Amino acid sequence: ILTEPSEEDVNSLKKVIYSVTLNSIMELPEFTPEFLEKHTNFKTLEELKEAFKKEWEKIFLDNKKSFIKENILANLVEKIEKNGDIEIPSSLLNTKVSNLMNTHIVQLAQFKNSLEDYLDQTGITEEEYMEKLRDDAKNSIKTDLIIDAIGNMENIDVPDEEINEAIKKLDISKEHLRSAKNSGRKDMEEYIRIQLRKQLIINFLVNNITVVEN
Repeated sequence: ILTEPSEEDVNSLKKVIYSVTLNSIMELPEFTPEFLEKHTNFKTLEELKEAFKKEWEKIFLDNKKSFIKENILANLVEKIEKNGDIEIPSSLLNTKVSNLMNTHIVQLAQFKNSLEDYLDQTGITEEEYMEKLRDDAKNSIKTDLIIDAIGNMENIDVPDEEINEAIKKLDISKEHLRSAKNSGRKDMEEYIRIQLRKQLIINFLVNNITVVEN
Protein backbone atom coordinates (compact mmCIF):
# COMPACT_ATOMS: atom_id res chain seq x y z
CA ILE A 1 0.00 0.00 0.00
CA LEU A 2 1.57 3.24 -1.17
CA THR A 3 0.59 6.33 0.77
CA GLU A 4 1.87 9.74 -0.29
CA PRO A 5 3.52 11.48 2.67
CA SER A 6 1.90 14.68 3.87
CA GLU A 7 3.67 18.02 3.67
CA GLU A 8 3.98 17.94 7.45
CA ASP A 9 5.78 14.57 7.32
CA VAL A 10 8.17 15.84 4.66
CA ASN A 11 8.97 19.02 6.55
CA SER A 12 9.59 17.16 9.80
CA LEU A 13 11.63 14.49 7.96
CA LYS A 14 9.52 11.71 9.44
CA LYS A 15 10.22 8.19 8.23
CA VAL A 16 7.66 6.92 5.72
CA ILE A 17 7.06 3.17 5.54
CA TYR A 18 5.71 1.51 2.41
CA SER A 19 4.06 -1.89 2.64
CA VAL A 20 4.24 -4.07 -0.50
CA THR A 21 2.51 -7.41 -1.02
CA LEU A 22 4.18 -9.90 -3.37
CA ASN A 23 1.47 -12.00 -4.99
CA SER A 24 3.57 -14.30 -7.13
CA ILE A 25 6.95 -14.92 -8.69
CA MET A 26 7.24 -15.94 -12.31
CA GLU A 27 10.18 -18.13 -13.11
CA LEU A 28 11.43 -17.93 -16.68
CA PRO A 29 11.76 -21.31 -18.41
CA GLU A 30 15.10 -22.62 -19.54
CA PHE A 31 15.39 -22.64 -23.30
CA THR A 32 16.40 -26.28 -23.61
CA PRO A 33 16.12 -28.16 -26.93
CA GLU A 34 13.10 -30.01 -25.49
CA PHE A 35 11.35 -26.75 -24.56
CA LEU A 36 12.07 -25.14 -27.94
CA GLU A 37 10.86 -28.18 -29.87
CA LYS A 38 7.66 -28.32 -27.83
CA HIS A 39 6.75 -24.61 -27.88
CA THR A 40 8.44 -23.21 -31.00
CA ASN A 41 9.43 -24.15 -34.54
CA PHE A 42 13.13 -24.10 -33.62
CA LYS A 43 15.31 -26.92 -32.37
CA THR A 44 18.18 -24.91 -30.89
CA LEU A 45 18.63 -21.56 -29.17
CA GLU A 46 20.99 -20.51 -31.97
CA GLU A 47 18.24 -21.03 -34.55
CA LEU A 48 15.87 -18.92 -32.45
CA LYS A 49 18.44 -16.13 -32.10
CA GLU A 50 19.15 -16.16 -35.85
CA ALA A 51 15.44 -15.95 -36.68
CA PHE A 52 14.99 -13.13 -34.18
CA LYS A 53 17.95 -11.29 -35.71
CA LYS A 54 16.58 -11.67 -39.26
CA GLU A 55 13.16 -10.42 -38.17
CA TRP A 56 14.63 -7.27 -36.63
CA GLU A 57 16.82 -6.72 -39.70
CA LYS A 58 13.67 -6.93 -41.86
CA ILE A 59 11.86 -4.42 -39.60
CA PHE A 60 14.86 -2.08 -39.78
CA LEU A 61 15.03 -2.40 -43.58
CA ASP A 62 11.28 -1.77 -43.95
CA ASN A 63 11.56 1.34 -41.76
CA LYS A 64 14.55 2.50 -43.79
CA LYS A 65 12.64 2.05 -47.06
CA SER A 66 9.67 3.91 -45.61
CA PHE A 67 11.96 6.77 -44.55
CA ILE A 68 13.52 6.93 -48.03
CA LYS A 69 10.09 7.01 -49.69
CA GLU A 70 8.86 9.80 -47.45
CA ASN A 71 11.97 11.87 -48.12
CA ILE A 72 11.78 11.29 -51.86
CA LEU A 73 8.21 12.56 -51.97
CA ALA A 74 8.93 15.51 -49.69
CA ASN A 75 11.93 16.58 -51.79
CA LEU A 76 9.98 16.04 -54.98
CA VAL A 77 7.16 18.31 -53.87
CA GLU A 78 9.68 20.94 -52.75
CA LYS A 79 11.57 20.90 -56.08
CA ILE A 80 8.41 21.11 -58.16
CA GLU A 81 7.01 23.95 -56.06
CA LYS A 82 10.19 25.95 -56.66
CA ASN A 83 9.51 25.84 -60.40
CA GLY A 84 5.85 26.77 -60.11
CA ASP A 85 2.91 26.85 -57.73
CA ILE A 86 0.56 23.90 -57.55
CA GLU A 87 -2.98 25.24 -57.50
CA ILE A 88 -5.42 23.34 -55.29
CA PRO A 89 -9.17 23.85 -55.75
CA SER A 90 -10.74 25.14 -52.52
CA SER A 91 -13.41 22.42 -52.59
CA LEU A 92 -10.74 19.71 -52.73
CA LEU A 93 -8.78 21.35 -49.92
CA ASN A 94 -11.84 21.70 -47.69
CA THR A 95 -12.78 18.06 -48.25
CA LYS A 96 -9.28 16.91 -47.36
CA VAL A 97 -9.21 19.06 -44.21
CA SER A 98 -12.57 17.63 -43.15
CA ASN A 99 -11.35 14.06 -43.76
CA LEU A 100 -8.18 14.64 -41.75
CA MET A 101 -10.13 16.13 -38.87
CA ASN A 102 -12.66 13.29 -38.83
CA THR A 103 -9.87 10.72 -38.87
CA HIS A 104 -8.14 12.46 -35.97
CA ILE A 105 -11.37 12.67 -33.96
CA VAL A 106 -11.95 8.93 -34.44
CA GLN A 107 -8.38 8.19 -33.31
CA LEU A 108 -8.83 10.36 -30.21
CA ALA A 109 -12.15 8.64 -29.41
CA GLN A 110 -10.38 5.27 -29.38
CA PHE A 111 -8.44 6.54 -26.36
CA LYS A 112 -11.57 8.14 -24.86
CA ASN A 113 -10.36 11.63 -25.67
CA SER A 114 -12.08 14.47 -27.48
CA LEU A 115 -10.74 17.19 -29.73
CA GLU A 116 -11.21 19.65 -26.87
CA ASP A 117 -9.06 17.41 -24.63
CA TYR A 118 -6.37 17.32 -27.32
CA LEU A 119 -6.33 21.11 -27.63
CA ASP A 120 -6.06 21.49 -23.85
CA GLN A 121 -3.25 18.94 -23.60
CA THR A 122 -1.20 20.40 -26.47
CA GLY A 123 -1.88 24.01 -25.50
CA ILE A 124 -2.80 25.14 -29.01
CA THR A 125 -5.83 27.11 -30.09
CA GLU A 126 -8.53 25.87 -32.44
CA GLU A 127 -7.29 28.34 -35.06
CA GLU A 128 -3.73 26.98 -34.83
CA TYR A 129 -5.06 23.43 -35.05
CA MET A 130 -7.08 24.21 -38.19
CA GLU A 131 -4.09 25.99 -39.75
CA LYS A 132 -1.94 22.90 -39.21
CA LEU A 133 -4.66 20.71 -40.71
CA ARG A 134 -4.77 22.94 -43.79
CA ASP A 135 -0.97 22.73 -44.18
CA ASP A 136 -1.07 18.93 -43.83
CA ALA A 137 -3.96 18.74 -46.30
CA LYS A 138 -2.10 20.91 -48.84
CA ASN A 139 1.04 18.78 -48.62
CA SER A 140 -0.97 15.56 -48.94
CA ILE A 141 -2.91 16.81 -51.96
CA LYS A 142 0.22 18.14 -53.68
CA THR A 143 1.96 14.81 -53.13
CA ASP A 144 -0.99 12.88 -54.57
CA LEU A 145 -1.21 15.18 -57.60
CA ILE A 146 2.51 14.80 -58.32
CA ILE A 147 2.38 11.02 -57.90
CA ASP A 148 -0.62 10.84 -60.25
CA ALA A 149 1.15 13.00 -62.87
CA ILE A 150 4.25 10.78 -62.76
CA GLY A 151 2.07 7.69 -63.09
CA ASN A 152 0.40 9.19 -66.16
CA MET A 153 3.74 10.06 -67.78
CA GLU A 154 5.11 6.56 -67.13
CA ASN A 155 1.84 4.82 -68.08
CA ILE A 156 1.67 3.07 -64.72
CA ASP A 157 -1.63 1.34 -64.01
CA VAL A 158 -2.95 -1.57 -61.99
CA PRO A 159 -4.24 -4.71 -63.76
CA ASP A 160 -7.75 -5.87 -62.83
CA GLU A 161 -6.27 -9.15 -61.56
CA GLU A 162 -4.30 -7.32 -58.87
CA ILE A 163 -7.39 -5.39 -57.77
CA ASN A 164 -9.40 -8.62 -57.48
CA GLU A 165 -6.53 -10.22 -55.55
CA ALA A 166 -6.43 -7.27 -53.15
CA ILE A 167 -10.18 -7.61 -52.55
CA LYS A 168 -9.69 -11.30 -51.75
CA LYS A 169 -6.99 -10.45 -49.23
CA LEU A 170 -9.41 -8.08 -47.52
CA ASP A 171 -11.52 -11.19 -46.86
CA ILE A 172 -14.67 -9.67 -48.33
CA SER A 173 -17.16 -12.46 -48.96
CA LYS A 174 -18.71 -13.02 -52.38
CA GLU A 175 -22.15 -12.73 -50.81
CA HIS A 176 -21.26 -9.28 -49.47
CA LEU A 177 -20.01 -8.19 -52.89
CA ARG A 178 -23.19 -9.44 -54.57
CA SER A 179 -25.40 -7.70 -52.04
CA ALA A 180 -23.47 -4.44 -52.34
CA LYS A 181 -24.86 -1.82 -54.66
CA ASN A 182 -23.03 -1.49 -57.96
CA SER A 183 -21.97 2.07 -57.10
CA GLY A 184 -20.64 0.94 -53.69
CA ARG A 185 -18.62 -1.87 -55.22
CA LYS A 186 -17.23 0.40 -57.91
CA ASP A 187 -16.21 2.93 -55.26
CA MET A 188 -14.38 0.22 -53.32
CA GLU A 189 -12.60 -1.08 -56.42
CA GLU A 190 -11.64 2.45 -57.43
CA TYR A 191 -10.26 3.18 -53.95
CA ILE A 192 -8.17 -0.02 -54.03
CA ARG A 193 -6.96 0.78 -57.56
CA ILE A 194 -5.85 4.28 -56.49
CA GLN A 195 -3.98 2.96 -53.46
CA LEU A 196 -2.26 0.15 -55.39
CA ARG A 197 -1.33 2.52 -58.23
CA LYS A 198 0.08 5.03 -55.76
CA GLN A 199 2.28 2.32 -54.25
CA LEU A 200 3.45 1.19 -57.70
CA ILE A 201 4.43 4.75 -58.62
CA ILE A 202 6.29 5.26 -55.33
CA ASN A 203 8.15 1.99 -55.86
CA PHE A 204 9.01 3.13 -59.38
CA LEU A 205 10.48 6.35 -57.99
CA VAL A 206 12.49 4.51 -55.33
CA ASN A 207 13.86 1.96 -57.82
CA ASN A 208 14.81 4.57 -60.41
CA ILE A 209 16.17 7.33 -58.21
CA THR A 210 19.76 8.48 -58.62
CA VAL A 211 21.48 9.85 -55.54
CA VAL A 212 23.65 12.88 -56.32
CA GLU A 213 26.12 13.95 -53.64
CA ASN A 214 26.68 17.69 -53.26
